[in-house]
Amino acid sequence: MTQRHGIEVLDVREHENLPETIRELTDGRGPDSVIDAVGMEAHGSPVGKIAQQLTGFLPDSIAQPMMQKAGVDRLNVLHLAIEIVRRGGTTTVDRPIRCRC
Repeated sequence: MTQRHGIEVLDVREHENLPETIRELTDGRGPDSVIDAVGMEAHGSPVGKIAQQLTGFLPDSIAQPMMQKAGVDRLNVLHLAIEIVRRGGTTTVDRPIRCRC
């Protein structure tokens, strides 16, 4: 949909090093802002996904240690967004995040 509005779209599957590709396109600067709006990891571990879904049915005392193991896999897109954005830029997370604080 964004391509219809003249926005350049990059598919992570088509670029070996997406952060480097973006730096080349922006003369080394990076984008002013990055939005993480995937809803859930697009290509994460299926086992991690199932483990996260199951934690919703478990008591906190069991779910918290489980999420510390399974939740790490789900942060790939967020880490990529932070790496890509320019220094001093804005990274926005627009997805449900379950916090067991």
